[in-house]
Amino acid sequence: MTDRRSKQGGSARRSGTRWMLGEPLEERAMLAAFTAYNGLFSSNQTSPNTTFYSAINAVDNAGPLKDVVTGADQAAILSTAHVGAVFDTNGTQPANGTDAAEIFGGFVDFSAGSQRSIEIGPGAAYEYRFENLDPGATYQFAGTAIRGNSSYTDRWTLAQIEGAESFTIAHSSGAGVVTAGLEPNQVAFWAGHNAASDQGYVVQWLDIDPGPDGQFTVISTQYTGSIPTAIDANGVADGSKSYGIAGVRLTQDEASGPPAVENVPATDVLAFNATIGGTITTTGGEVPEVTLYFGTTDGGTNAAAWQHAVPLGNVSGEFSTVLDSLTQNTTYHYRGFAQNSLGSAWAPTTSTLQTLPASAPVIVNRAVENVGAFSAVLNGTVTDTGNDLPIVTVYYGDNDGGTNPNAWDHHVDIGTQFGAFSLPVSNLQPLTNYYFTTFAQNSLGSDWAPATLQFATTDTPPLQISEFMADNSATLTTRTRVASTVPFAGDVMTPDWIEIHNPTDTVADIGGFHLTDTPNSPQKWAFPAGTVVPPNGYLVVYASGLDIVDTALDQTGRLHTSFELSGDGSDRLLLTDADGERVAGFDTIPLQSEDISYGIDLLGEERFYGVPTPGSNNANDVPPAPVISVASKTFTGSFTVELTASLPTHSIRYTTDERTPTTTSTLYTGPITISSTTQLRAIAVSPDGKVSTVVSASYVSLGANVLNRTSNLPIMIVETFGDSVPGVGSTYGDSFMALIEPGEDGVTVLTDAFDLTTRGGIHVRGSSSSGFAKKQYRVEFWDENNEDQKQSVLGMPKEADWIFYGPNQYDRVLISNPLMFDLSNQMGRYATRTRWVEMYLDSNGGTLDTGDFVGLYAITEVIEEGDDRVDVGTLTTGAGGVPVQGGFIWKNDRGNAYVDPESPTTQQRTYINSWINGLSSAAAGANFTDPVNGYAKYADVPSFIDHNILNMVSMNVDALRLSSFYFKRPDGKLEAGPIWDFDRALDSTDGRDNNPRSWFGTGDSTRYFDDNDRVRSWWPDMFQDPDFVQAYIDRWFDLRQGVLSLDNINATIDRIAEPIFDAAARDYQRWSGSRYTNFAGELNHLKTWLRQRV
Repeated sequence: MTDRRSKQGGSARRSGTRWMLGEPLEERAMLAAFTAYNGLFSSNQTSPNTTFYSAINAVDNAGPLKDVVTGADQAAILSTAHVGAVFDTNGTQPANGTDAAEIFGGFVDFSAGSQRSIEIGPGAAYEYRFENLDPGATYQFAGTAIRGNSSYTDRWTLAQIEGAESFTIAHSSGAGVVTAGLEPNQVAFWAGHNAASDQGYVVQWLDIDPGPDGQFTVISTQYTGSIPTAIDANGVADGSKSYGIAGVRLTQDEASGPPAVENVPATDVLAFNATIGGTITTTGGEVPEVTLYFGTTDGGTNAAAWQHAVPLGNVSGEFSTVLDSLTQNTTYHYRGFAQNSLGSAWAPTTSTLQTLPASAPVIVNRAVENVGAFSAVLNGTVTDTGNDLPIVTVYYGDNDGGTNPNAWDHHVDIGTQFGAFSLPVSNLQPLTNYYFTTFAQNSLGSDWAPATLQFATTDTPPLQISEFMADNSATLTTRTRVASTVPFAGDVMTPDWIEIHNPTDTVADIGGFHLTDTPNSPQKWAFPAGTVVPPNGYLVVYASGLDIVDTALDQTGRLHTSFELSGDGSDRLLLTDADGERVAGFDTIPLQSEDISYGIDLLGEERFYGVPTPGSNNANDVPPAPVISVASKTFTGSFTVELTASLPTHSIRYTTDERTPTTTSTLYTGPITISSTTQLRAIAVSPDGKVSTVVSASYVSLGANVLNRTSNLPIMIVETFGDSVPGVGSTYGDSFMALIEPGEDGVTVLTDAFDLTTRGGIHVRGSSSSGFAKKQYRVEFWDENNEDQKQSVLGMPKEADWIFYGPNQYDRVLISNPLMFDLSNQMGRYATRTRWVEMYLDSNGGTLDTGDFVGLYAITEVIEEGDDRVDVGTLTTGAGGVPVQGGFIWKNDRGNAYVDPESPTTQQRTYINSWINGLSSAAAGANFTDPVNGYAKYADVPSFIDHNILNMVSMNVDALRLSSFYFKRPDGKLEAGPIWDFDRALDSTDGRDNNPRSWFGTGDSTRYFDDNDRVRSWWPDMFQDPDFVQAYIDRWFDLRQGVLSLDNINATIDRIAEPIFDAAARDYQRWSGSRYTNFAGELNHLKTWLRQRV
């Protein structure tokens, strides 16, 4: 028998006992085992037993709830988390007589303290997570947010409950509450003027079953949907922000009486099987244990009188079970029974079912479909099951075995069947005659199909991969689902895609063929049997990595490969036959750009397509880009550049002011003279007005005073063509970047040829450092459409996102970040790679001269997902109901905590928060040291130890609270790291980190072991575990024998510093000087400080 209890989270399945909003505690229908409140700030208007685990001062918190009457800590844990939420100083009390006042008055103060409300704008969220709840109990949740401005008619909050097995909806009523068009677990309410006497709305769920894991979550986000025009004339909640739930109440129900249960009619009744079940209509305040009794006689309400019993455990809603091995043509009786601590109940009546009479099955063959060179679809029909589903076997081969199973080459058991069925097969050979038949058997007998059918496979078709896109942003969109029986839901996807072309006049069956991006794995992903490409037609496949071989699971009816395309210039793409032999493909693929496809034209030439045409003939009438005669370079004086189109009928339009050329830009009529810093961009235009992709080249004019400037380091040139570099938080400004590497003599000269060029975006980065004279920069490498373009910098793996880190203001020794990152990598903990350059940044639009020299910079990788960076893979979106799975990167910092994905879907955010809050709660719980259920359930403990040691040994004064990164791999736990930002460490000019003999810095520096105010609460909690402390000590002494030995530290310092002595002198001359005479003095002081430190 199979247990099929219905435990669907977020469904309100029954009308249970409810108490009216505003009733005093003692008058509620459910007795309370405990009631707990949580608010933002303590005052004389709150209970001494109210908790305040809200994320004040940007610190998410967790702890046990308290019974508001007794003050006793409960086993239940509340943790809070915020994403982009901002705490505001404005707040208002709810009006007397409203639901909010009646429920929260005297317990939660909405106008006290410095943090009175929670502002949530687009993408922001605030979360309450309740854990360690009693799986056998039910709960009540109430929450609200109060602001008091009548003009805030468009500021609405969306609240949703996640993770509950079942619940009853009991929200406030009125125009300020919207549920229409929302899911059952969602409600929107008007928070902007919730202090009014006719409002005070409260969101509330009763009879919450937390399920076997004993947890559920309530999330507040900004609501932007439809609202009553009686409140806002526009009828849309389109305000700039809303307000997160700031006061909550949780009540654990105490059993008030026995449960109630009812039977439901039996379903799927056959000769030997049936499904029976029922519904819990009232839990009695405690989730009851349920048993289903059945037999051929009616046992009534006497359990001993029943022949069979099926225990189903704790159930709060619908339940069912499948009965096997019944007797045919027989009457059965069944009845549900439920019991909690205060009593039990039987279903009011016994239900009956009649099994059907059984007989042998009947089966027939149907015509073969989708016959190709290597595959076909074999069909049949069970015309009569005999009321006992038969097991069906399909036999096939290149000889007719008749009704002798041993005479057939192949057979496949396809399980129980009824009605029509199909079996795709893909192990066939081209131009071969095949035969097939079917066989069915149940408990009453068997049947062979009356006639064997014959078919012949086709020849191998001459196919092409005609077009593909490796960076699809908007060309094609789709959604997926987990089964054909559920609707398409969730987020829209924009996967990469591949187009297969059949140039023949006949259908090409490619079932059993393969696509691969790995030549040494030629059969990486197989087309399912029956896949065809129409005559002179096209088949588009998504390269999403989802491995979908049933087109019914994709909204556009397409297949999905098991791999994705990277677009970084390292891809290979092949179509292979059933044996893995090459049919068509690309052995080398150039760097790809967003929404630009690549393919083969009618002449067989490979090229880019600015107008992609998935599923149709490639747009061969779109002209190729023109050729620019002179590549990007530095120069003096002047020179000429010529532009050449591929056909004489194509005209060329160009710009010299960075703008994207159009059909109305300057017409090219002859050589262009370049005499000043210029970015030349051009397109080709066909006679009918179609335009090519854009090409460009940039030319940087050098002043006389830099012609003889040399360096032993690579030189980076950043040219913004007269535009200032945007500040922190701004969008990227346009720029051109070029890198010149040292020649064979080890010397770099500004007149040398460029080794790397790219258009790009740039803006200032950093918090306090953005105000320094020497700026830090965040850059992106761009293609001609301002989309990311991955390139390798000085041997580092290809990427588009980089940081130009300029040490000086705090980091006078210049090497603090590269040093700590290097030590981390030596410990086996990835930290970003760095490469030294000297940099010129020209933003005045004139010649590049000595005034544009900005000194020593470390080109630094950005912390982001990538095979060669933080390899956490892709976090699935939750689209189509597919469970969210994969990896992510998260950081504890000011602003957005989500690093990758940067803008998570609701499902992704819930998944990420479940790990962050799960760790907080586990570390704060009574069993926090338990290696199975404590903090080690969520945390990769060795990574936390290494992360702390690296920050502690360097005395990083901002460690663990600012720019503190964490990540999770798809099959792993939460890991601490990568480390980041050591400019205020290692005795910097900050001053708080100057005493090497102190455990931590002065002032508000992070306390690495017991900081209860500013860091994530799991850090001080972990250090309360003796085993964690001992592991920390053991790891410290292990590292002191290797990576953190003085010999290795000093050798690492010397290796990093060796190439920059000359550049350091120039940097000190350009910016703030050395504290200890020169660079050598700085290095000696650093070594002395570290010797005293360790």
